[in-house]
Amino acid sequence: MDGSYPVSRTEMLVAAVIQGDLSLLESEVTPSNVNCCDSSHHLSLLMWAVTLGRLSTTQFLLSKGAALSAEDPHHFTVLHRAVWCGEAPLVAAVLAAEGGPRLLERPHRLTGRTPLMLACIKGEREMAKLLVEHGADPLRRDLQSVSALDLAAMCGWTEVVQYLTAVTAASPQTLLAGRGLTQRAEEFCEAASTVPQRALLDELNKMICVELASCSVVASR
Repeated sequence: MDGSYPVSRTEMLVAAVIQGDLSLLESEVTPSNVNCCDSSHHLSLLMWAVTLGRLSTTQFLLSKGAALSAEDPHHFTVLHRAVWCGEAPLVAAVLAAEGGPRLLERPHRLTGRTPLMLACIKGEREMAKLLVEHGADPLRRDLQSVSALDLAAMCGWTEVVQYLTAVTAASPQTLLAGRGLTQRAEEFCEAASTVPQRALLDELNKMICVELASCSVVASR
């Protein structure tokens, strides 16, 4: 006896997902065990797959009927995790599954943040575009009354702000969290903690306010 304990089937399947052993999963996963969760982190096989960014594994588990409705112990959905941990093809795979689109507007219960908001925090323009094209609302607000567009501007992601502004036909005076975007852009600049961050946010502020230049008395002289 070497003192070791037999590995349970669930542990074996979780290890296969972590190690990227798709062949083992294909031989062992069935509709009856595809939604099993590990005892340590309480994550399903699908949650593990999207967290690790494993596209082929994610597609396989979805084909076996992996559930999309469950939340992890921190109240994030599969789509939240796919957005935060993966890339656009992984997110597309989740959205293509039956029930996937319903996760677009399902917020994190503690913060009210949607998958699109997480994409905007990351600065992922293509991922944000994918989510919006599938129906995500860029002007929806979280529990702090902050929208995806707000978050992109706050983080200094110029390309994401440009895209969302165009999609929502938002002018510099579009109200976000009850105040004009131009006013909030100024506040973001003041919140900068480093010189490079301040420079980036200053440039973003100029971009947001460019439409006001023609109305400025100073700019017209």
